[in-house]
Amino acid sequence: MNVEGVQVNYLLSLNEFEILANRCGIQRIYSYLGNQPEQMKWEIFIQTLHQMIKKNIINVSEEIIQVKEPYSTFFKIIKEATEVITFNTDKDYYPGKCCYLSKENIILITETSNTREDTLRIYEIEKKEFVDYILEEGYLTYKSKDVDFDKTEKRILTRIQSWDIIREKIITELCFCLEDNQCYIEQGSEEQMIRLDYSLEVLKKEIKVMIPGKENAKII
Repeated sequence: MNVEGVQVNYLLSLNEFEILANRCGIQRIYSYLGNQPEQMKWEIFIQTLHQMIKKNIINVSEEIIQVKEPYSTFFKIIKEATEVITFNTDKDYYPGKCCYLSKENIILITETSNTREDTLRIYEIEKKEFVDYILEEGYLTYKSKDVDFDKTEKRILTRIQSWDIIREKIITELCFCLEDNQCYIEQGSEEQMIRLDYSLEVLKKEIKVMIPGKENAKII
């Protein structure tokens, strides 16, 4: 099955992302990427503005910065999101993801770039397509190149965390693990993880639980 829900990909530098977020009224962004460690220098700010004008991301008129579509919608989703799902993997060829769950039928995904360290890839996907898309990407499967046959200790190939970003609490955690060349699933929290047999059906079920519609879900 090929998922068709992925729309056009957009690339932003971290500086561009920071300026757009600020212009859209976002003071604090939850992301495993973190925020820029230092305040942007004025020269870099002006240079970045010129870059975004050339790329048709913004308009600047009488010192007023207007964020164009679809970026204004992207940052509206980020600003209004109360839950995110993060994907962190020890497979270097897979980017980390921070997925913002909107109130509508859309998940906004930001992910790192394997080719440029200072660049984010941004795109939207329908919620109904999300689980199949993640499975097709390969985050929750492994091939022989993922296995060091000289090692038998546990590895967490992919860690998925659902966060309540208002209370800054983990809602649920799902780990795709490999040990003694066998894969399995762990669910729960660091203090109490339940081990589940590995299957695509189990993975689909557990990831779907992380998507909105779980108002009564228990915070870890």
